[in-house]
Amino acid sequence: MDSESPTASSNLNSWSIYGRKEITASYAIQERIGSGSFSDVYLALRRSDGCPVALKEIHDYQSAFREIEALQSLQNCPNVVVLHEYFWREGEDAVLVLEF
Repeated sequence: MDSESPTASSNLNSWSIYGRKEITASYAIQERIGSGSFSDVYLALRRSDGCPVALKEIHDYQSAFREIEALQSLQNCPNVVVLHEYFWREGEDAVLVLEF
């Protein structure tokens, strides 16, 4: 199966990350590695250097806001995952680029 396209049986929201050009230009999405009530997590490779990252697509506005705020305030703390960057525009799910 082509990892860059949705299957017929998939939920369209969980595949919206594949249509986000600003994300796919910088990251090669490999596979979905987890999902929950408010988010889906994908393994991706950063195109610039091949570094593996986790792309977390958060479907809930409040959850996304809280998680970004918490990760930014804890960015230099040990044992806390690193938030490399995030993508978020009005009307779209937030996508966090996290260390894998």
